[in-house]
Amino acid sequence: MNNEIEKLEAERKDVYSKTRITMPIGTVLGIVGLILLFTDTISVLGFILLAIGIILIAAAQSRIKKFGKKYKENVVSALVKETFGADAIYNPEGMINISSVLHPGFFMKPDRYHGEDYIKSSYDDVLFEVSDVTLEEKIETTDSKGHRTVTYRPYFNGRFFIFDFNKDMNKTLYILPGKQKRNGLVKFETESIAFNKKYSALAELQEDGFYILTPKMIDRILALSELYKGQQFYAFLGGKLYVAINNVNSLEINVKKPLNDETLKKTRGDLNIAPAIINEFGLNKSKFTVEKEVEPNVPKEKDSVDEIIDKIDEKVD
Repeated sequence: MNNEIEKLEAERKDVYSKTRITMPIGTVLGIVGLILLFTDTISVLGFILLAIGIILIAAAQSRIKKFGKKYKENVVSALVKETFGADAIYNPEGMINISSVLHPGFFMKPDRYHGEDYIKSSYDDVLFEVSDVTLEEKIETTDSKGHRTVTYRPYFNGRFFIFDFNKDMNKTLYILPGKQKRNGLVKFETESIAFNKKYSALAELQEDGFYILTPKMIDRILALSELYKGQQFYAFLGGKLYVAINNVNSLEINVKKPLNDETLKKTRGDLNIAPAIINEFGLNKSKFTVEKEVEPNVPKEKDSVDEIIDKIDEKVD
């Protein structure tokens, strides 16, 4: 991989050296063009400058996006296989199915959505899926002249995980940010004051909630909340754990920074969030896993005297 890194680093320098010039120039021309458009005398010049500015910015963004795509196809893809094995699936442009994202009920149905960096694999016999997900709400505004404007506001832009620990616990537990309620669920408090201030714990039965939400898990959730400042959502439903972390954009490359061991370390760190949750939440322990059935050790029946004689005769023949 070292040779590939060296080639990509040379390309990164070239992309950065060109875009660091064209982006500011395009921005300045665009601003000047907008100002001139509002004057009656030189609006044509304003339009020309605005158009040039937009072209320069678009060209720079296209270069950066193309380089990011190459980094994912060559480096991230290899690191996914290195981390999770040859059977791991990675699709830079894919995302978790929207119906699965909406299943736990963390969010309302979006008017528009998209995602990227889909990974499907297993770690310590726990299956998981993860991808970046962006959910957007359509907003329509009308000015005093009756002109209608449509914009889209993202209300979730982060990482979404689904862990399948292959054991239907027949228990429901939600851990949601802030003070929240859910119909049919009982809200309960833990012994952790810090946790109770940050999250609402809700379960069908309080004892079920305490069965899943151990003191160790509470500590791990609080640690994650310090590591990732965006809102975090957790739901144990049947045999699956759903996790959503807002304001996180993983596996991206910054063309302003050198492509080196530190970059690879960050990418590996992004990939290891799923294994960390499996380990820290104990999803690979007996509480969340199905015990393998052991075949009974039944002794073989001894051959009858006639069968032994027949076998001897076969060998003699």
